[in-house]
Amino acid sequence: MVNPHDALFRATFGEPRNAEGLLRSALPAAIAACIDWSTLTPVPAEFVDPELREHRADLLFSARMLGCEIYLYVLVEHRSTDQRFLAFDMLRYVVRILERHRAEHPEAKLLPMVIPLVVHHGDQPMRAHRRLIRLVELPREPRVLRRWLASHQPELRLIVDDLARVSETQLSDRALGATAFLCLYCLQFVRGRDADEALAAFERVVHRGRGRNPSGLPASALARRPKRPRPLSLLGPFVLRILASREDSQDFGST
Repeated sequence: MVNPHDALFRATFGEPRNAEGLLRSALPAAIAACIDWSTLTPVPAEFVDPELREHRADLLFSARMLGCEIYLYVLVEHRSTDQRFLAFDMLRYVVRILERHRAEHPEAKLLPMVIPLVVHHGDQPMRAHRRLIRLVELPREPRVLRRWLASHQPELRLIVDDLARVSETQLSDRALGATAFLCLYCLQFVRGRDADEALAAFERVVHRGRGRNPSGLPASALARRPKRPRPLSLLGPFVLRILASREDSQDFGST
């Protein structure tokens, strides 16, 4: 059964405009500048791992980057899950994405890039290793042998947006639309607060955003996109479910 935290994330960031704000703020600026955000397209991700969706939320997008096709895979992680082998789990998901691409594009001579992003929320910063090689047992000595063996192992480096390391002010300073901000705010900061306080935070970011694009995106990005209503109405039921589901306000980050 999907928990309300994950449902809130999927409902919000399944919308490309909200996803663009999240990805722009999480990726290195030089990388984000090379992506053609007008081509950002949601891709059904159910094939990645049917069991995964019982425990974590994930989203998959395709886009163009410097003339190349790329996939951006976003995985939501919270402190109640076993994080030790997160990098290995992500490797499996990336391989499945590539397998699906090969099946759908048998004529392709090369594999597309997959950018793996983990969005973590919880009371404590994420403890999982960012690099897959850190999970591989290697001899400590001699170092030359260790480096040679390491160079022949599968490797994957995660991009992590760790909300547990972000203050409310830092989050509100991100170039996010109101909907995206409220979603991330609820995931990380709503525990211990009532609905009025959560809505007050939403009002603060709206007032702070006056004088700039309400979506939080650059004007050049907005000019390329047709105007669409932001799905604010989606947030209400999920926020209420999150608030109602808290059995212990100090343990809100777990499921």
